[in-house]
Amino acid sequence: MAKLQSLESEYTKEENHRKITLRTVMQSVYLTLNFFVRNDLVSYASTCAFGFLFSFIPVVMMILVILIRVLHANIYAVSSLIGSNQAMEAFVQAVNAFLKTNPSLGGYFNVESAALSLNSITKITNFEIVIGFAIIWMARRFFVSVMNGMHKVFKQEAKYRPVISQLMSLGGEALLVVLISVIVFAVVTFHAVVKLPLLDELVLRYPSVFKNIGRIVNIIPFLAMFLAVSVCYRIGSASRPRFMAVFASAASCTACFYVFQKLMHIFINVNKYNIIYGVLSGIIVMLMEVFFFFIIFLFFAQFLFVYQFFTTLILGELYLLPARDDVSILAMVRRTLFIRPDTLLNDGEYVVSLNRGEYLYKRGERCRAAYYLAQGTVVVMRPNGISYVECGSFLGEEAFFLDGVRHEDVKASSYAKLIAIPEELFLKLLERNPRVSKKALSEINGYFAKFSNLYGEYSG
Repeated sequence: MAKLQSLESEYTKEENHRKITLRTVMQSVYLTLNFFVRNDLVSYASTCAFGFLFSFIPVVMMILVILIRVLHANIYAVSSLIGSNQAMEAFVQAVNAFLKTNPSLGGYFNVESAALSLNSITKITNFEIVIGFAIIWMARRFFVSVMNGMHKVFKQEAKYRPVISQLMSLGGEALLVVLISVIVFAVVTFHAVVKLPLLDELVLRYPSVFKNIGRIVNIIPFLAMFLAVSVCYRIGSASRPRFMAVFASAASCTACFYVFQKLMHIFINVNKYNIIYGVLSGIIVMLMEVFFFFIIFLFFAQFLFVYQFFTTLILGELYLLPARDDVSILAMVRRTLFIRPDTLLNDGEYVVSLNRGEYLYKRGERCRAAYYLAQGTVVVMRPNGISYVECGSFLGEEAFFLDGVRHEDVKASSYAKLIAIPEELFLKLLERNPRVSKKALSEINGYFAKFSNLYGEYSG
């Protein structure tokens, strides 16, 4: 009894330290792909991509409006922000001194002309108010889409929160969208500015400086992506997975998106898009990148779910293992892949070993656990006959639903290894997995039919 209680506590620690084998990795990938398809996460990725683009566009419009307003600002208003007119004049003189050391730049830029062209800053217009409202509203819709995807992955319902909490969340979401959009806008602007002819001489004169700046600018979006994905995985899961698991999933998501971008730029000639679609080419490429990013994002969120609840998911697959006489390709793949649960067999606490002739349990004993036969053969002896059970089968779960007393003897007919599943854990498995519940009811029906030998009555 003490051993089963310790087993139960160990099983409930879903993210326990388990030995990773190739079979375990393949099982994890299969479960991730299976849940990804069953949860229809491609549709959620489309919704997230649509929400992000509609959040991004108002922010870019606001940035352009701000830039236009700054370019029409009065020199005295700008100088008051930095201290005084003398400070502005000193800045103008410094820029002119730099231009004198680079005569070729003087033909492209004149700081006095630029400063004198600034006009007064106007008041906030209705257009800017509408854009600001659009940023907040679209940011709300975007984050709702992301959280809906996370709730679908982790099978949780959204909970009601107080109004103050919702307002704080709304402000944080809008700020995050603005920061992401500013970073993207700044990176695109930097690459466009570097290609301007007026900077050719500077690039040739200071190649290492521009090269290092370019590297930093290219790294910043991926660093911001890693942090944002980590926050979404940690908060959106609600089950609070370990930080190392969150960071590993976020890093994998970021790395895969980086590889995807590189491959896309190798196989897609953007210049051809420029010829055919003109200015829309950049938008088309961005649409593809955003859509595939959210596919990758939700895939690794699903992988994080599989990792966190791997033990329970494996037990469900073991109970639903296809029968030997099922020769369909998918059934054969599932049986081959899951018949040996390495993650449970490698931990001796879960394993019950029997030599030939040893009893697993006897008739009349209290039921404390169900068993999965991972290796060998056992014989089940009932009042109305005996049967041999081979690896890949469950034993003893019927007693959970009856009076809790064993109605048969089970002993090993060869060396056998079994995995013990405590009663409470098995009942939780029934709660979480409707397919397991359906099969359990079917097994009980078959058990009564065998026990009472009334097949005709129970077959319907």
